[in-house]
Amino acid sequence: MYEERQAGRPYTTVRDLIVQFLFVALFIFILLWLFPTKDYIDQKIDSIYRSNFAENVDRMKDAAQSYFINPRLPQKYGDYERLTLQEMYDLKIILPILDEDGNRCDPYRSYVKITKVDADHYLLKVNLSCPKMEDFIYVHLGCYDYCVEDICEKEEEKKPIDHRPRPKPPEEPREPREPREPREPREPREPREPREPREPREPDDPRDPDDPKDPDDPKDPDDPKDPDDPKDPDDPKDPKEYLYEYMRVDESSEVIWGNWSSWSTIAVSGTPLRQVQTKQETETTTETEKVFYGYKNEIKTETRRVKVGEVAKITCNQYSGGTVTTRRYWQEASNSPRLLSYIPTDTATRRYVLTSVPYDGYDCTAANCTLKKAVYRVYDRISVTTTSGQDVCTSYSWSKQSVFADREISYNVQTPLYGYVEKKHTETIDYYRYRTGSVKKDEEVIIRWSTSPNDQGLINQGFSFTGNKKPK
Repeated sequence: MYEERQAGRPYTTVRDLIVQFLFVALFIFILLWLFPTKDYIDQKIDSIYRSNFAENVDRMKDAAQSYFINPRLPQKYGDYERLTLQEMYDLKIILPILDEDGNRCDPYRSYVKITKVDADHYLLKVNLSCPKMEDFIYVHLGCYDYCVEDICEKEEEKKPIDHRPRPKPPEEPREPREPREPREPREPREPREPREPREPREPDDPRDPDDPKDPDDPKDPDDPKDPDDPKDPDDPKDPKEYLYEYMRVDESSEVIWGNWSSWSTIAVSGTPLRQVQTKQETETTTETEKVFYGYKNEIKTETRRVKVGEVAKITCNQYSGGTVTTRRYWQEASNSPRLLSYIPTDTATRRYVLTSVPYDGYDCTAANCTLKKAVYRVYDRISVTTTSGQDVCTSYSWSKQSVFADREISYNVQTPLYGYVEKKHTETIDYYRYRTGSVKKDEEVIIRWSTSPNDQGLINQGFSFTGNKKPK
């Protein structure tokens, strides 16, 4: 065997086959990871296209919401207002919309349309048409409390989370306990025997009754205290009774009031030295007032020179000369002519030409008659790319000239009517009067006599002992 290997004839084992197979599988996996399949690439590109398309739709939606304020919203149920992407460009409310490849989306097939569905709700349709994708969405708008502008998108209502603790399930009633057996009454205790009285204790150091204290030094009964200086028997204690004088000074004050003042409507407040009296009286006054009764309608007819129409003139300023170019021209709209109850304003992409005025289309209450409503022809500006070899007009100038005529105008003149009536007014009026007072002070001295020089009864009443006394 060794000689055969040396001769260039190696043999292959099962282990070698397994290792070779693993290397091939790893190589294929690396190739797939480095070079994805076409389906994977298409999915990634489609995802990018859809993401960019959704962002562009949101931009059109936001621009439409900012543009459609109350004056521009449809007023009746079922009415709608439509705005193309080109008109949005002309109004400068949105920047150019491009797809992922940098191509512009169709400015005429892309549009927003708002329709009134009920009193305060609208349905907005946003349609976007790009070279590789076209789709639309519906947005529900309304006047809600959280709106910052006139209308806004309806928010989904969130259910409130109940944070209150849930009540515990009622516990099962416990079985009643069995009543305890009554205890047996205790036997009465036997009365205790009375204790024997204790014997009195003997004193530790009893004094000998036969041995009195200091028997050798008894008091001398014949030597009384101060025997040589006895009290004078001729000056005994005064046996007379006396009355003692007490005095209290009382201060009194008295307010002396003056005369009452006259009644007045000036409010006055009371004080301790000013008394106030009030009264109310009802007074009725009669006034003449101007009262509005209404209007007097009067139809007036007179000849006025009024505007009856307009003449539009479109002049070509430049031709293409056979080159490929974008042609912009004016074309009458599909909803033309229209009866409008206001005077429209021309824009860069839409023009209005006065065609006729109905009989009641003028307001002549002022010196000059003004238009209230009229019939207009509506022209829209359209852009088309021409082919090579066509010599077409590429630039126009637009001009309008008003047409006036004398017409017999009838209009209503309202004259206000006033009258004068007498009205009675009843009013309650408060009247005040007052008087002032002065204080006069007096002193009163009260004398009381008592048999005691320290009579607490009189002292508690405010009396003071003067020190005087007299025999009773």
